[in-house]
Amino acid sequence: MAKLYIDELVSKINGFPPLDLVVQKLMQVVDDPESSASCVAKVLSSDQAIAGKVLAIVNSSMYGFAKKISTINQAAVIMGYQSIRNLALALASIDMFKAYKGPIPIEQFWQNSLSTAVAAQIIATRIDYPQPEEAFVAGLLHDIGRLVLSMFIPTTFAEVLKHEGLDQLNAENTLIGINHCVVGALLLEQWKLPHNLVEVVEQHHSIDGDFNTDNKLLMIVVTGELLASIKGDYSIRCFNYLYTD
Repeated sequence: MAKLYIDELVSKINGFPPLDLVVQKLMQVVDDPESSASCVAKVLSSDQAIAGKVLAIVNSSMYGFAKKISTINQAAVIMGYQSIRNLALALASIDMFKAYKGPIPIEQFWQNSLSTAVAAQIIATRIDYPQPEEAFVAGLLHDIGRLVLSMFIPTTFAEVLKHEGLDQLNAENTLIGINHCVVGALLLEQWKLPHNLVEVVEQHHSIDGDFNTDNKLLMIVVTGELLASIKGDYSIRCFNYLYTD
């Protein structure tokens, strides 16, 4: 039975719609060393919905800029191309699950994911990780495989949800034959996302007390998830307060 689930899941993941064309183009432009802020702005501004959401986040209290940033071009100059790419990528990923139905409450899932993302970004900022927004995206998507399993095999995954913590991971391996870490990594590979994001999604339950890793982004997300699980947004606000200069 497990083998049937694996074959079915891989087939459905391979058939999952690609990311928004604008985001795909944006990733290409950002990876081009000859690109400019105007190139990034031109691509992103072709989708007013995503551009508007990016600007809303950039002007939120999360960044606390003294003056309002009114254009994507200005945001790209101030924050950097990769930061803008990562924000657009996060928004597009969430948008891919608009039609989701499954046993995991979608609002609760994104709330938990967002808590991990915010915690990861705060940690990344405090330790001077060069791309805090990358930590945000990695935190947001780290459990995306759970949403995929919940959507594609809802009845079986409802059984998995009766277990808690790491027991859920064991239940996934036993009942399905594959776990959400692998499934999430497969989806991110299908979306052609950067390898470092795929690696975080695939390995975020693999540390298990062994801190002998040079993958700083992975450690940031694992720490962010632990912090967010203590008491959600409250623990994150406390952490941010303690580490504010």
